[in-house]
Amino acid sequence: MNLFKNIVQIFTRNQAGPDNFITEEPVDNIILALQSEVVGNQLTIAELKNELSNQQALLADAEKSRHAIVNQTVDTKLQKLFSELASPLSQLALLQSLFVEGKEVKTANIFKLVAAIESSLTDNGLSKLHEVNEICPFDTTIMDSIKSGITFAPGEKIRVRLPGYSLKGNYLCKSLVDKTE
Repeated sequence: MNLFKNIVQIFTRNQAGPDNFITEEPVDNIILALQSEVVGNQLTIAELKNELSNQQALLADAEKSRHAIVNQTVDTKLQKLFSELASPLSQLALLQSLFVEGKEVKTANIFKLVAAIESSLTDNGLSKLHEVNEICPFDTTIMDSIKSGITFAPGEKIRVRLPGYSLKGNYLCKSLVDKTE
């Protein structure tokens, strides 16, 4: 019997018979059945709590594993990027040392190394927003005036002086722009 039905039976039987005499099932049996059902429900609750606890532990373990995998992936990508940048940066350090010593440094060599660095960064998600001297409509979300006090209307034609950059859709720095004149 379910708990509700048993409780209803106790209250309705006390009203039903003459002199409150219960004719069907003794109250003690109903109470025992109710107690048994309560114990069964308590066991079910305990089992559910235990299952919840187990699921929470599994979720915590999965979250730790996910964090470890993300950290490992990030470390691997950074290692790859830094490995790609190490050689051109090393060569730039040499050129800088030669320049400080007063020796001739070819500008073309510097630009080749900068292009290699930019290529590695681009391969890893860095994007140039505009090219230098590009003429395009002004966009307040990705552009600022290169000169303080000069403002542009949205859509006004401008010239890009310094390009801005984004990383996988997140703007890192805005392009600096000037009048087209």
